[in-house]
Amino acid sequence: MRGLRYLVAAAACVLLSPASAWGWTSPLDLSSHSEFANEPAVGMNARGDTAVAWSTQVDPYHSTLYATVRPGGGGWGSTQTLSIPADLQNAYPSAAVDASGDTLVVWGATSSLGETRAAFAPAGQPFQSPVQVGATYDGSEGDAYPFVAFDDAGNAIAQQVPTHPPIPPPLIRTTPWRATGRRLPCGTARIPTGMPGTP
Repeated sequence: MRGLRYLVAAAACVLLSPASAWGWTSPLDLSSHSEFANEPAVGMNARGDTAVAWSTQVDPYHSTLYATVRPGGGGWGSTQTLSIPADLQNAYPSAAVDASGDTLVVWGATSSLGETRAAFAPAGQPFQSPVQVGATYDGSEGDAYPFVAFDDAGNAIAQQVPTHPPIPPPLIRTTPWRATGRRLPCGTARIPTGMPGTP
C-alpha cells in the first residue's frame, strides 16, 4: 500500500509539472493607438497558427472589423479589413483556426438590416470577401454574440443570437459548414464550401 501511495504521488508530480518553463512575453500592438479598438477575439490551433479579430468604433454609428493571422512560430501578417462599406456596425467577432491553418471569422453586421457575416482565409493567404450566414431580417442590430469552431476534419459550425424584434425571447441559431476538399489553383489550401452565400 505504501508503494502504491508513492507511485500515485509520483504520477501526480509528472502530470502537474509543466513540460517547460513559460511566461508572458512583451505585448505587441495589433491595432493603432489612434483607433478605438474593442471586442477582440482570438482563435488558435494545436501547432500555434493564430488569428485575432477586433472591431474598431469609427463614430457612434459606424464600426469596422479587422483581422490578422500568424502562422505558428512566425510573425503577424498585415491587418485586413473584413467588413464591407455597406455595413454600418460590425461587432462581436469570433475567430477559429483549423488544423491546416485555415481561418474563419464571423461577426454581427448591421446596415438597414441585421445579419451575421463570415470571412474565410486559406492557410497562408488573405481573407476572401465576406459572405452572409443565415437569414437577413429587419432590425437595427446585427446578430449578437456569434461563435465559430472547427472540428478535426475542417468542418465548422457557427452560432448566433438573432436580435430582431419578431422573436421576443433570445434564441440560438446554428449554421453548419462542411469541408469539401476543393483547392485553390495553387493547390496549397482547402476551400470548404456549403456556407450560405458560397457557390
